[in-house]
Amino acid sequence: MVKKFKKKIYEKTTEDHYIVVVNPWFGRNGFTPSTVAKDLNSLSFWLRKATRKPDKPGVVKIIYRRSKRDEVIVRVDSEVEIESLLGKHEWNKIMNEDALLTPDSSASLIFMYNYSANGDPAEHEWTEYFPAQSPISDKLAIKNNYPDPSWVAVPPTNNYLVTLALPLPEWRLVKAKKEAAQAAALEIRAMSEFPSIESILASEKSSTSESLEEDAYFSKWEESSVREDTPIGEQGPSKLDKCGLDPYEREEAALAFLRNPSPVPSETSRGKTRPPGDENTPCESAPEVQKTYVKGEEEDCINAGSIYTPSDGLRKALALYITTVELNTAERLGKTTLKHGQVDESNGSKWEPSKRIKQEED
Repeated sequence: MVKKFKKKIYEKTTEDHYIVVVNPWFGRNGFTPSTVAKDLNSLSFWLRKATRKPDKPGVVKIIYRRSKRDEVIVRVDSEVEIESLLGKHEWNKIMNEDALLTPDSSASLIFMYNYSANGDPAEHEWTEYFPAQSPISDKLAIKNNYPDPSWVAVPPTNNYLVTLALPLPEWRLVKAKKEAAQAAALEIRAMSEFPSIESILASEKSSTSESLEEDAYFSKWEESSVREDTPIGEQGPSKLDKCGLDPYEREEAALAFLRNPSPVPSETSRGKTRPPGDENTPCESAPEVQKTYVKGEEEDCINAGSIYTPSDGLRKALALYITTVELNTAERLGKTTLKHGQVDESNGSKWEPSKRIKQEED
């Protein structure tokens, strides 16, 4: 008979946990001989954040590594809740967005180390490394709010890893399947509630018709609200007052007329005039001149709105206009060279200025 060799069973002499880390994170894939120490320190900082104890020294005690293998064995403190550390750590989820320059589908896998079958790593050609216990730098590209890892199975194609690592607990698999089923149900529900193409087209058609109706309504309103232009020389009906202007528009029109007065008509064009030397005598017949309504001076305009007192600027402009007209008239009659009280030798009359000119000269 062939003797059966009994497989040796190792017992732990400490309460600390041993884990296997496949494809460990330290900023990139694979170790570099010249940067092994730096890479292992970064790996230790990552695990401290993953255990939610980044500021506690001694969480990661020893890292065991072999030169020709990518996975490592890590001894962590017994106070760590090891169940929350096991699973798949996707780099896209654990790294800061500003540090993740391009999408990376890489992931680190963490399993329990099969201590009973493999014993103390230091006694089986694994090199010990004691990581630094210094504070974690703010430049570390790992999120402070570390996400929970997802369930993952031990890769069955790696026979060595199958003997080195233990599969995740059964309850983790049940929980993962339950979460996947809930996510699928939510997705199916969302797809069923998503509107069909027919309903989308119908809603777009109804919104388009409503928009056209609103445009037609506002077009009619704009056409009815626009006031037609009044032909030149005709005074159309005004919604403001009988003069067709509001008080401020009337004052602006009067000032514009006074700044650009029409030339004084000649004797032949204006017919009969007042006798020479008597400026206060009204003309027997005066030409019809289109009257410019001034604010506060036309009875109809006053009755149409509140009484408005002309401003000082308007009064001065009116006085200047009257003075200009009288001086032009006096110059045309040949009396501008006479002083007050002088007698015109041509006809023996004495020229006296009007009251308005006297007031302006005073």
